[in-house]
Amino acid sequence: MNKLPRDLQTLLITPEEFSDRSGLMLPWQLPGTEGQRVRSLLFGLGGSFLLFGLAQWGIGVPGLDITLGLLPLVGAIAWLLRGDLRRWRGESVGYGDLDLQDQEELDRLQAEVEAFNRIVRSLHLNDQLQQLGNPGLTPATRRQLLQALKLIREDLVKAIATARLLRENRDLLTEIALNPELFTTNLATVQRLEQANTATDLAQYLAPALTLALDVHRHLEALQQDESHPS
Repeated sequence: MNKLPRDLQTLLITPEEFSDRSGLMLPWQLPGTEGQRVRSLLFGLGGSFLLFGLAQWGIGVPGLDITLGLLPLVGAIAWLLRGDLRRWRGESVGYGDLDLQDQEELDRLQAEVEAFNRIVRSLHLNDQLQQLGNPGLTPATRRQLLQALKLIREDLVKAIATARLLRENRDLLTEIALNPELFTTNLATVQRLEQANTATDLAQYLAPALTLALDVHRHLEALQQDESHPS
């Protein structure tokens, strides 16, 4: 599949963003695919040999030549181990460090993120089919769908950040539960957009997006109820 245009790229919630928002190093967040990891090591090794050769030719000091030569390889290894480095620096914890309830919470959020990303990619597929001469969305309809997806993305990001906030501040649950803004969503706006377009071709594209918006809304409601009545 061709590269997504910028307006769709910025909508995708990447594993890196999920990890940053949740403060976790997740089991499904590997540093690239297996092929990318192998290429990273090969590039690092090749870069080390090249830099070592250049250092020998230009500097000729064995200790310094070796040190410079090792830099690309060390950089590649550090990239592969960056998740462990973040945990060591205390910037994130591992998924396995969470209790079962928090793991299930993250699993639900991840499923919602995957569903959202599928909707974004399906819009890209529609764009490609339209470029080949097939019927597609009008520019105005596409803009409305992007508006709905942006609102849903905001809610998803809020849900991820809210789950983290509640997880990391269980000693302040009463104070957090008294802040209703944490749990508000854009669902009403998305519903109004869907209701205003029931007779147009936008409705069929909005249907899965609205379903996801409802899921995210219920998720935030469940978070509020769980944390307002801690066991």
